[in-house]
Amino acid sequence: MSALTLKDAKAHIYVDYDEDDSLIQDKLEAAELRAAEFMGRYFYSDDVQLLAAQNEVASILDNSKTKTDELLSNASAANKVFFNKAAKGILRDSEKEARMRMNGLVINAQIRAGVLLILGYLFESREDSELMPKAAEQLLQPYRKDLGV
Repeated sequence: MSALTLKDAKAHIYVDYDEDDSLIQDKLEAAELRAAEFMGRYFYSDDVQLLAAQNEVASILDNSKTKTDELLSNASAANKVFFNKAAKGILRDSEKEARMRMNGLVINAQIRAGVLLILGYLFESREDSELMPKAAEQLLQPYRKDLGV
């Protein structure tokens, strides 16, 4: 579910017709995901959604542990290496999802502006030139987490 509305998106890109609503919604969701990936955290429209997402973290981690245990229990000696790598990938992905939820925050004006800039770029540009506009990066930069070394 988007933190921004389709109405917000259409107003930003100056669209007042409904024919492209599905396309705009897809690009809005892509813009939000790109912003979240850049920041290393998800953002939510309010505290209720943030808390609900954080409350799902234990379940996400438990489910990934169950999946990896099942995967490894079905592996034969000949393909153990492959299944170990697959299990590590599942755990890594679920840990990333858990971190992005636990580090989540409620959307603010800067994040909103950054997402709308990305949306505008995705809507106007059909070419592969850059992942997101520099202005969006600058707006989102203060909210980045887990940057590493």
